[in-house]
Amino acid sequence: MKKIILYLVIAATAINFSGCKKDSTTTETPTLYGLWQVTTTSASFPDLKFIKFNTNKSLAAYSESVDGFRSIVANNCSPTVDQVIANINLYTPVVYNYTVVGDVLTLIGDNGLPAIIATKSTATATDAWVADVTSTDHIDGLFTNNGEGIGYDGTNLLFCDYSNGEIMKVSLATRTNIGTFPATSSVHTVEFDGTNYWESSNGSSTIRKVDALGTTLTTSTAMGPWIYGIGYVSPTSIIC
Repeated sequence: MKKIILYLVIAATAINFSGCKKDSTTTETPTLYGLWQVTTTSASFPDLKFIKFNTNKSLAAYSESVDGFRSIVANNCSPTVDQVIANINLYTPVVYNYTVVGDVLTLIGDNGLPAIIATKSTATATDAWVADVTSTDHIDGLFTNNGEGIGYDGTNLLFCDYSNGEIMKVSLATRTNIGTFPATSSVHTVEFDGTNYWESSNGSSTIRKVDALGTTLTTSTAMGPWIYGIGYVSPTSIIC
């Protein structure tokens, strides 16, 4: 009997060291690394076109709106062989399960449904997705803080003084503040249409057309807070 028990112990030991037990020091490379062209997304990522997972555990998400506006979100990520913690749209990081079958990557959200489906890409479209700009000029000393959006009236720069509810005019010729005029409270952004000014403010879902005295002439329909930028296109068109 003792011999039988000894043989069983020896056999179990041999099995344990014969490769049946996975080496805990072995690390598998996540298969999601690389550039992927998005083919299907959930409502959370309506404009996502490409996503790139880098081996240094960073990601870049490339988006383009229906109007052609492009953006890049760069964040860190934490990938394993079947999961990734990723912050794709500047909100809270999310844990995604993922699969890579052939050249197709599927990221699955916490509801069990595909959040992103993408195909492996070697495209160079993302190399010039947005253009870097170089500062060639600057004006110092306008604000210690409380500065928000910037506009232009054809001669002067227009700065939003968030705390004081004013628009500051700065002459490009003299580089000095040449005066202020009233704005909506907590003003975020301003634009000039050739005659009047368009403004938005903190917490507001509308934009307002005002005259040089600060009198509201027109208020838009509600578009959802907050509106941080306004651009003038034509007498009948404003971009928000």
